[in-house]
Amino acid sequence: MPDAGFLLLINISIGVLFAASFVGFSRQSKFKLGYWSAAGFLAAALTTLAESFAGILPSRLVSSLSYGFLLTALSCIFVGLWQHYHVGRVAALTLGFSLTALLFHQLVLIEAPRDGALHAIGYQTSFALLSLASSVAIVTGGRRRLVDISLCIVLALMGLQFWVKSWLAYQLTTGLSTQTYIYSQYALYSQTAAAILSLSLGVGLLALIVSEVYGSRLDRAFRDNLSGLLGRDAFVAAICDGGNVAQTWKSGCLILADLDRFKAINDSFGHAAGDLVISTFGGLLLKAAPSQSLCGRFGGEEFAVLLPEADLSTACEIATNVRHLLETHQFGFAEDTRFTVSIGITIYGDREPFSSVLHRADVALYRAKRLGRNRHEIDLPDQLAYADQSRGSARSYT
Repeated sequence: MPDAGFLLLINISIGVLFAASFVGFSRQSKFKLGYWSAAGFLAAALTTLAESFAGILPSRLVSSLSYGFLLTALSCIFVGLWQHYHVGRVAALTLGFSLTALLFHQLVLIEAPRDGALHAIGYQTSFALLSLASSVAIVTGGRRRLVDISLCIVLALMGLQFWVKSWLAYQLTTGLSTQTYIYSQYALYSQTAAAILSLSLGVGLLALIVSEVYGSRLDRAFRDNLSGLLGRDAFVAAICDGGNVAQTWKSGCLILADLDRFKAINDSFGHAAGDLVISTFGGLLLKAAPSQSLCGRFGGEEFAVLLPEADLSTACEIATNVRHLLETHQFGFAEDTRFTVSIGITIYGDREPFSSVLHRADVALYRAKRLGRNRHEIDLPDQLAYADQSRGSARSYT
């Protein structure tokens, strides 16, 4: 067996073992990154498997399978990382990019000479872009933990490595066909680099997933048993750094919610019924809030939701959805009674004192109470409030 062939087997083993590890850890958490990573490493293993059949299957088929599987692998990693670090979804956009790259391969690259510049550069560019985009997803995610930085560096090196391979493919040649590729000096370099970087990427992703699972379990230890949300102290500790909103949470919106006439619920239906309303509302908040948000019970019937990277329109949409979910929810102890909530919303800036953010949200909340309840109100920082009023924007919502 040639040296490159032995490395092919190692890369297949790396892909399968890491995929199994990702699934194992992801089954114990709510994070989807593990499943995306597992899909990516399985596709990478299939890439290597396809290349191992270069001496048996037709050249065009091997080239198409190898290119398509690696493209799928890197696309899965990118989508998983982007959705983990950001609120938005990019699966459809990534699918469009991948299909375009695959079409370019089938119509242009597969007909180009393997040792030419077009094939060398064109073949690796889409892989480099996806790797570098994955690195950018982490950088723009705002987290600066060692695991985030390390994974970002690995992905950046992967992106650069694909372009280095373009140059080497042109300089060393990759063999005149996929059948001779496995015996080439380029294949030895390519599979060695792939083994090292795949191992590094797998360890980095696994470290990230393990840290998130551990953090999630630690987070549950500080949750309010009744609502299933963070208690006030744990909520504030999670988002604050020296009294300011931590840089991890970027800028966004804060929602404060207070159940309307909660004392009357306890007086009319009993404290068990009140506990059920709190428990149910906690579940409704988790259902309505994005996965990257943070939900807490501030005490009694008051709740808070931090929405990083969210604008006012998104926060208002979430508030409206929360009010609708509660108002339309039927409780067995009072099927004909509607329960409502009043909500205050404000925006916060990067590293802003949390006390200022909380004060504005509190002002908006009590305005909603004064104006009739079952509504949401907005209170903005003074300079933004002036600009908002000058545009004639409404700040009351029912």
